[in-house]
Amino acid sequence: MPSTRRRTLTRAGTGGAIVALCLASFLTAGPAVASPVDPLQSAVSIAPPSGCTTTRYISPSGSDSATGATPQSAWRTVAYVNTKALAPGTCVLFEDSSTFPGVLTLGPGDANNPSNRVVVGTYITGPASTATRPTVRGIRISNVGGVTIQDLRVQASGAATKNGICLLY
Repeated sequence: MPSTRRRTLTRAGTGGAIVALCLASFLTAGPAVASPVDPLQSAVSIAPPSGCTTTRYISPSGSDSATGATPQSAWRTVAYVNTKALAPGTCVLFEDSSTFPGVLTLGPGDANNPSNRVVVGTYITGPASTATRPTVRGIRISNVGGVTIQDLRVQASGAATKNGICLLY
């Protein structure tokens, strides 16, 4: 049974050295299916983050020409999210029970405030009892801190995306 893992990342000075941590599909042991008998997998653990000053929604049925401000006006692709600067306090929420191709990339123009984090997580579209965590094919965090990743299934897709989560400083 996969465990729920939350990674909170804060950039610390590296003295010019490059520090890299790439986790190859560490959350790939099957989807996190909601189940009332398993508190780690229950829908209760899939909750929207609090304290978001801006929320952007991503859905396979969305449109990259939409605002992304509500589930009904969700963006469609990870590639489109990558074109946006994610200010501190932004929550990027992927639709539950969906798979999103591409690598979500966060860099120096994003976040960088440990007190007002960018949160990447999940929003639930139907009954909580049927929700599963969405799958994102990869996340790359490079030269930035103040990022929280929660309630996602991150799974590398092989040749194109070799790591589930890659942290570079």
